[in-house]
Amino acid sequence: MNKETYKEKALKQLKVMQEVGVSHFKTQLVFGAIPADAKREPKSTKTMPPKVLSLDEVEKHLGFWWARNMEGFNVFIAPAPQKDGSYSPLVFVDDISQQTLQQMTADNCLPAILLESSPGNMQGWVQLDADRLSASDILNAQRYLSSKYGLDSGAHGATQNGRLAGYRNVKSSYAHQKIYAKLVHAYENPVTLNITEISNYQKSTQFENVRVRNLNFEKCSRTSNLDLVSIYSTVQSSGRTSQSEIDWHFCFHAFRHGYDVMQVTQGIMQFSPDISERKGSTEGAEQYAFYTAQKAFVEFHKHHKSYR
Repeated sequence: MNKETYKEKALKQLKVMQEVGVSHFKTQLVFGAIPADAKREPKSTKTMPPKVLSLDEVEKHLGFWWARNMEGFNVFIAPAPQKDGSYSPLVFVDDISQQTLQQMTADNCLPAILLESSPGNMQGWVQLDADRLSASDILNAQRYLSSKYGLDSGAHGATQNGRLAGYRNVKSSYAHQKIYAKLVHAYENPVTLNITEISNYQKSTQFENVRVRNLNFEKCSRTSNLDLVSIYSTVQSSGRTSQSEIDWHFCFHAFRHGYDVMQVTQGIMQFSPDISERKGSTEGAEQYAFYTAQKAFVEFHKHHKSYR
């Protein structure tokens, strides 16, 4: 039996996402580290802005992405919003251990699309039993699932990046290893979660898990309990009137609490009011969010050199 190519692995994942209702994909190449066995170095290590592509367009990019992947760029994918702003019923979850997977399976909450992103660690998309979801529906479901199963609470957002099967994980810690995103399975598997009940649960508990009074800002990490929506709400209530100014200060507050550029980009997309309308399109909004977060990150480092 012939071994599957990286393109076949990627397309198997993408086609199931399409069957579930994804019409376009948000794609992005994010630099990690140059692999020790790389045949050439990249011309630039700058993270590339996200692009929204159809499945046919994605297929045409697979070879180009492979070449960039071999130079040190991670290949990420996510469902893009529909024209009306709604989303397909896929909820991204990350940091799934084998033990957690067993519990999710027992609870009939098995992700429809599941990948092993690194040895012993999985991620994927839970398919909810619904035609469409709003961005807030997805966020509430992610918070619920993260709380219930101890998943990564930093990997939230309707367009949160997930890995594409078949491509190499080129985080700096894996520069000397060949670690590929492996597709464990991909098939339709609708899960029933009561979005209304989840939303009410989130409202009643949203402040219970926030423990920020005694934060040591010099030692803060990505495990900060202050979630992005709380950070954005705090900045919004500060009296600033310019939305761009609010987005900018949100970036600084989020970086101070240990979030990275991609998480902050997702936060701007998620919480900045009417961002697609203000920027003329979803693609314009994605680019604005990314460049705002990236520029703020550079400025943050200039003024916080002890930040780790």
